[in-house]
Amino acid sequence: MAVDINKGSGIPFIKMKKKPNLYERFATSKILKAITKVETGAEQDPNVAVGDQGESRGSLQIQEPYYKDAMEENSKDNFFPELNKASYKQATKDPELSKKLVFLYMRRYTPENLINPDSADSVERIAKIHNGGTAARNLLNEPNYYTDKIIGNVNYPQINKNINIYYNKVLENLTQ
Repeated sequence: MAVDINKGSGIPFIKMKKKPNLYERFATSKILKAITKVETGAEQDPNVAVGDQGESRGSLQIQEPYYKDAMEENSKDNFFPELNKASYKQATKDPELSKKLVFLYMRRYTPENLINPDSADSVERIAKIHNGGTAARNLLNEPNYYTDKIIGNVNYPQINKNINIYYNKVLENLTQ
């Protein structure tokens, strides 16, 4: 595994030679299982679940901008060629493809936490970034980022509160 810094972004890009290493660790991690449980709850068929007024889909409740970010990450090295043929709806209905989307999203926004996804720091970052997207990443990286700010229609203190509620649900499900 080699770590390169993308020019201009400052975000490490993890280039992997063998898929099973980090991906398999992530795909079988407790954090991913807990997120899946929190996202789908009592849904009879989690793979076709639709939430957030139709904005989130599948067992991991992935929204289209999340899918696009993950697909952009995949385009860097075509890590998962099977995703290239999958539309947003197809990928989110398939639990294995959904896991790959989450992996790619995390590789894009918090790659260092893929090394040990079940560590306390990784659990927090992965859960919060999965739930809150790039706003959560900003909150985690800059604790005062949201203080007294309302940007557009985005109320960052409310996002932080919602993310913390979600994170606590994930923690509860890690031990079950």
